[in-house]
Amino acid sequence: MLVSGSAVIYAFVARDEIVKIGKSNALGKRLRQWQNDVSAALKGEVGRGRTPLSQAVQWREYLVGGAGDLYAREGTVVTTPVGVFNAYEWEERLLIRRHKPRMCHDWGKRGRA
Repeated sequence: MLVSGSAVIYAFVARDEIVKIGKSNALGKRLRQWQNDVSAALKGEVGRGRTPLSQAVQWREYLVGGAGDLYAREGTVVTTPVGVFNAYEWEERLLIRRHKPRMCHDWGKRGRA
């Protein structure tokens, strides 16, 4: 099933392990950004908002041979007495708490989970 790319929850799986869970309002753009940031870090290019080299090295180790899967789905739409909203941000938090993916380095800093 194809997802629209907006209000999406995604998970990277490598070696039968969930290594990253995230959310995005523009999944295609987010994936290109991630690929560019990790590639730049592995080339030694650093900058604000870039993936740190240590994380890029971890990604390279997880994705040996290019093997890895991406699973994505649109967030659940919830109807409440105050309106209708997409619960993808809450679902992301719950899934991170439940699975504790190794490559979710920022969730503790921002209290995301």
